[in-house]
Amino acid sequence: MLCMAFAFSFGFETARAVEPNLADYTSYPVFMANTVEPNILIMLDNSGSMNEQAYPDEYGGSALDCGAATSRLVISSDDAEENRDDDSVLTNTTNLFLGGGTQEVCILFKPNGTCRTWGTESFGTVVGLHFPKVEVPPDRTITNAYITFQAYANGGGNAAITIRGEASGNASTFDSGKNDISNRETTAASVSWNIGSDWSTGSTYSTPDLTSIVQEIVSREDWESYQAMAFMFRGTGTRSVRSWDYGGGSSGPVLVIEYDDDCSGEAANSRYYGYFDPDARYSYSSGFVRDPSGAWDGNWLNWVSMRKIDVARKVLMGGAGNGANRRRQSDAVWRDFGRFPFPEKIRGERCVSLQRHLLFRHGGRLYLR
Repeated sequence: MLCMAFAFSFGFETARAVEPNLADYTSYPVFMANTVEPNILIMLDNSGSMNEQAYPDEYGGSALDCGAATSRLVISSDDAEENRDDDSVLTNTTNLFLGGGTQEVCILFKPNGTCRTWGTESFGTVVGLHFPKVEVPPDRTITNAYITFQAYANGGGNAAITIRGEASGNASTFDSGKNDISNRETTAASVSWNIGSDWSTGSTYSTPDLTSIVQEIVSREDWESYQAMAFMFRGTGTRSVRSWDYGGGSSGPVLVIEYDDDCSGEAANSRYYGYFDPDARYSYSSGFVRDPSGAWDGNWLNWVSMRKIDVARKVLMGGAGNGANRRRQSDAVWRDFGRFPFPEKIRGERCVSLQRHLLFRHGGRLYLR
């Protein structure tokens, strides 16, 4: 009591505890107020199975194949040119003259039999095209058909070409015997192709609709799917086109047929995910490029080429670059497909090894270690 009285007599107060401030004990994540780069750690299977095929089962077909057939020449004798003046047939020329062409001839000889003066002369042609393995079931209703060509040289002036098919359910390839093209029995159906516009070297041109000719062939009793069709071209004027021999099979004519079919089955719904667009076609020239008339089906390319690690890369960053162009290649794949869970700014800066399966993102970069 004495101590307490002493304290009060001198004016001292009793000490009190400071009221706690909740903010001193609370930390809000920085991303609540500011934009930050997230760090994402992704662990993938580190076993050798990541290099296995992504789609080991048998190919299930493609929506592009349903109700459509594309056929290309496969050997040199699948296209041929017959000279209407002397009936000779060429099967190994790099170009084909539709309607007619010109050739260099000697118009004045020296006494020793060598040529003194050369000139050119015109000649008419019958061009034959043989397409093997045309996958159209019998008696299907044809809705569209055409043949595409690449121009061998610039061409102008009017040309009038008549196109007929060979009246056979399984046409044979051509040979160099005289009249081998013109002696073949032709379809009753024919199509006129009147060309008035100029052609440019390397550009692609298509015939008019050949449905009537193709329909006559597939309605024959001897027609079965995966057999061969042949077509003949005769007329006036001239256009020069690339043959199978021009590019080793890469530049020859292409037959495209569309027909009524039930596309609700399993084959039409088998779409394989990967670097290629499963709904597009591609051609190949030092790399695959989109091409509506290309020989390669994107769905099939995914099925045949994708490994498990490739599918994972495609999902995470849009593709796998390599070498000096790895960023550009990854970006190009992203622009093509663009359906991924991460922002477009993610880029595969270190995606160079197929055997390393630890991916992580840091500082705006995605790394593979």
